[in-house]
Amino acid sequence: MPDLVTEGCSVSVLRRGSRMCIDVVHLDHGAEVSMIGPSASETQLLERALRRIRECIQT
Repeated sequence: MPDLVTEGCSVSVLRRGSRMCIDVVHLDHGAEVSMIGPSASETQLLERALRRIRECIQT
């Protein structure tokens, strides 16, 4: 079950201690991006992952 659905993407978040992984999958194109970083930067990781998804589906 995704934690969030935005911009046609399913977003899953896994937190473990001070680290986290954000996995973003575009539901129409199947493009997938995973980002790992500190839990404190969740918003920035999500923004970067969504930007990379947009770049993938434009090509």
